Amino acid sequence: MGSTVLIFKIKPKEDFTSAQVIDEIKKAKSGRCTDAKEVPLGFGIVLVKAVFMVAEKKDSAVNEVTEELQKMKSVEEVE
Repeated sequence: MGSTVLIFKIKPKEDFTSAQVIDEIKKAKSGRCTDAKEVPLGFGIVLVKAVFMVAEKKDSAVNEVTEELQKMKSVEEVE
């Protein structure tokens, strides 16, 4: 069975650090987080870039991972 790679840009909530976001997204159950790192934008704004692997045959995999990330307490926005 093949896999699909998904790349997300995640904006942490103000009360959370990017390290806390990375710890939380690595526990995601709807996809396997293979890499996550901080990406500075400027003016002190830091996003988290996360790479997920999901089953290729599952049509709703993208939506499931996105929804799970959006529901996390440390995440403000997912793109």
